[in-house]
Amino acid sequence: MAATVATARRAAEPGVRRVRVAEHHGYRSVGSVAPPVLPARLAASTPRIRVGSGGVLPTNHAPRAVAEHFTTLAALHPGRVDLGIGRGPGTDDLDTVRALRRGGGRATDDEYRAGLVEPLALLGDTDGRRVPPGADALPEPWLPASSVAGAELAAGLGLPLAFAHHIRPGDTLEALGRYRERFRTSRWYGGPACW
Repeated sequence: MAATVATARRAAEPGVRRVRVAEHHGYRSVGSVAPPVLPARLAASTPRIRVGSGGVLPTNHAPRAVAEHFTTLAALHPGRVDLGIGRGPGTDDLDTVRALRRGGGRATDDEYRAGLVEPLALLGDTDGRRVPPGADALPEPWLPASSVAGAELAAGLGLPLAFAHHIRPGDTLEALGRYRERFRTSRWYGGPACW
């Protein structure tokens, strides 16, 4: 954890603008098991850099909890919080998947889509009933994807996209092309944005 904080501090010096922490479980060498916790520490340790999840995994968390955790973080660090909502379970170990999902197996496509759309709807309710009271700042949502289908989902929801070229390099050009072609303007973004 200390090394991660030190790395974020060093990265901020030459002008790195974002640090995102992925959600992984059951790996001895990975400490990012609690998506809102480590970004909170990084935000408190750096003066300007944007922080957030490099994929909180909605099938492992209640949608309201995701929205409230990241809205609270954004209220504490306005204009500096990203909410990436990822697809996978965060582990290859089925026992860990079952423990995270209270006995359930791997998520279906429909469960993933609901887990993505529900926190966004809660964030989008700006009348104050669904987000923590007094929270004027919201996290900026985005979608990490490693498939053409994921890129199309980001486009349909009007979200920025970070494509995992390192996972599927052969799909990158097609995915980015489809994303740009099918992007729909949303309350979050007026046009396609890719990282």
